[in-house]
Amino acid sequence: MNEFRFLVGMIVILELVLFACGLKVVENRHNARKLFIELEHEQQIHHSLMDERARLKLEISNLEQIRQVEARAKEGGLAPAENGRVIILDKNAVSSGAQK
Repeated sequence: MNEFRFLVGMIVILELVLFACGLKVVENRHNARKLFIELEHEQQIHHSLMDERARLKLEISNLEQIRQVEARAKEGGLAPAENGRVIILDKNAVSSGAQK
């Protein structure tokens, strides 16, 4: 009879250990999913920041070109341009307008 009680006790202990292990597996899977979602969110932020960086680099290069044109104009003795009188021509707009 003692052996039967011992075996029943061991089975109950093993069932409790298996149940605890199952809970731990579920918790780990939940944490992994949560971290994966957080990683995706951070990657989206990274990509949007890289796009913003590329846009800002382009804007800086455009501003640098404008500054260089103004500096060369000053060197050539030209008067500074007034914003109301400046016309910016877009090559793409001119070529697409000519095709119509």
